[in-house]
Amino acid sequence: MITTEKITLAQKLQIDAIRAACGHPSESHSFASLFLWQRDMGLAIHLEEDAYIVRCTSRPGNCWYFPCGNRERGAGWIEELLREEEPLDLIYARDGDIAFLEERFPGVFEFAPADGDSEYLYDRQAYLTMAGEGYRRIRKGVKRLCAEHELRVEPWTAENNSDMEKVLRRWHARFPGEDGLMDWGTSQLMMEHRRTLDLTGVIVYLDGEPASISAGFPLTETSFDIAFSKSTERISGLQDYTRQALARILPEHYAILNGEDDLGIPGIRLVKQLMRPIGQIRMNEARKK
Repeated sequence: MITTEKITLAQKLQIDAIRAACGHPSESHSFASLFLWQRDMGLAIHLEEDAYIVRCTSRPGNCWYFPCGNRERGAGWIEELLREEEPLDLIYARDGDIAFLEERFPGVFEFAPADGDSEYLYDRQAYLTMAGEGYRRIRKGVKRLCAEHELRVEPWTAENNSDMEKVLRRWHARFPGEDGLMDWGTSQLMMEHRRTLDLTGVIVYLDGEPASISAGFPLTETSFDIAFSKSTERISGLQDYTRQALARILPEHYAILNGEDDLGIPGIRLVKQLMRPIGQIRMNEARKK
């Protein structure tokens, strides 16, 4: 039986090193994502020197992230899970991971695309300039926003953390769930561990009041994850204006923005498609037959 433990800050350097060594670019397996979402997704980790595997209890059945790191060690964990007399689902499996399963465990799994888990990738410079017909709708919303409101952008710091919390609380209050909030546990960890997790964010003030935030963290040397984008008001152009403000303050070497997944929710999917992705990290699910 594979034992798991809580995801802690002490594991950050090791998990980051494992991801870098195997060139895993996905947000799903990044330390910051695992740490932030551990409560709301019910995550626990089994971590060894050169690989790790994560159990997810918020999804039904015996559900695990596809292992990250040393392929042989990961294959050993999969073999152990297959020996258990219960179903097995491996999620957040990239196309290359599926090819590995087909070769190593022929006929054992059935596969399905997991479109809701696939991560959107954006050209940072294109999103900043928003040139061309494809961005016409977003440009129109941002232009109207700027014409009708007084806007101010501040980088997220310890001094304005209370304004970040104010935006998050107002946004979360719209949604029922644990604590009356959909992913409040994740937001709490984000605010508490801003510096340790290398988080960068911005707060947009609308007519003097904090109204929108966007924040994220580095994934690779060239890619940055936009983990949070939330607003207190449903005003056209506000979230794009905020995401642009975040992208604008990032170091130049981050050429790619990872917009994460759309959870299979049509409204979120539309927003992410309107941002004009240049590609996706395609995810799949592998289920034991």
